[in-house]
Amino acid sequence: TKQAALCEAMGWAEQDHLTALTAAANRVFGFGRIPSVGIMPLCWERGCRLLEQLDSKLEEETRLAAIAGDELVGTWASEARAKLARASPAALLVAYEASQLVLPNDPKLRRTKALGIELAANEALCVRLDFDEGVACAVGSRKGQSPRWEHESVQAAAADPAVEALLNAVRRARPMDAAKPLLGPAGAAGRDRTTQRRRAPERTSLPTFQQAIDAAQAACDATRLGSY
Repeated sequence: TKQAALCEAMGWAEQDHLTALTAAANRVFGFGRIPSVGIMPLCWERGCRLLEQLDSKLEEETRLAAIAGDELVGTWASEARAKLARASPAALLVAYEASQLVLPNDPKLRRTKALGIELAANEALCVRLDFDEGVACAVGSRKGQSPRWEHESVQAAAADPAVEALLNAVRRARPMDAAKPLLGPAGAAGRDRTTQRRRAPERTSLPTFQQAIDAAQAACDATRLGSY
């Protein structure tokens, strides 16, 4: 990984520094696994409040990393803060809502539910004007410029009934297996289901909220949005 490569280049003990990075991410985003329950958020703050605190939390992690001489955590916090500054408020809310959903413990059910949530989030966001705006600023006619999002803040996005409808779509996401008939009996590419399952990536849980934030930034950098 990028972090591991940085550890090696700096001659650091990878495990120690990745442990520090994990601890910093948990302080900022507050997510983890609860035994016997499944993948579940440890932070119970409402979405808007948490999202509005992220910038100051990341700023504090940058400061503490500088004092400790921890370049790995400092780089991570700075990059995450920069991505947040350019992210669509509506996309951040969708990413947060997706990361709040509890997944089953059973590996197969967990994987299909996680993929269903990802699909619902992608479908909800790709039809928004913000998606076109992000693409234009990333690779289009306004490349390099700051995006002009539909909402000025997370609070404004949360008050929009249209955004609430997006969140409801994510909450109602069906497991991926339940969505397959929409693609036809053999799937989008005409392959049988056995082949599709064998070639599917082994995704057994929702990524952390930080990864969700990275995915939300795809509305700005024209990559795939929604690693939820």
